[in-house]
Amino acid sequence: MTRPVYERQHDREREAAVARQIAHKWEAKCLMMPKFSAADMLILDHNDKPKCWAEIKSRNINFGQFEHMHIASDKVERLQDLMRLTKLKAIIIANLKDGMFWHHCPETKDEIVREMGGRTDRNDPADIHEMACLYWHNFKRFK
Repeated sequence: MTRPVYERQHDREREAAVARQIAHKWEAKCLMMPKFSAADMLILDHNDKPKCWAEIKSRNINFGQFEHMHIASDKVERLQDLMRLTKLKAIIIANLKDGMFWHHCPETKDEIVREMGGRTDRNDPADIHEMACLYWHNFKRFK
């Protein structure tokens, strides 16, 4: 049995809006990846040289509202695989109510702090799974 896909067109449009803001702030180019890719986008410098992969997570919270931010641990592991294959770093972007922030993706599985968690609002038991904890003190605000 396959799981439902919760990502909708408005989610992709929000990711594209985040990519435009990052491109402007970092004077870079952001190439959106196809749905189901290991990363949401590839960030290129002004010479079109790849800088890093990025995963965008939009949350309806403020920075530091909780102890940490969750992201599915299997998503982090897919980013790690992508980093190993391409020799490029990856970042995780938190698009929050009070700003945009970024966090280096942990480079090894041993660096991932894990706990069980996930969404409970969709009544989908598969939404509860192992999560990676990203601590706020490791995030940087986009300037």
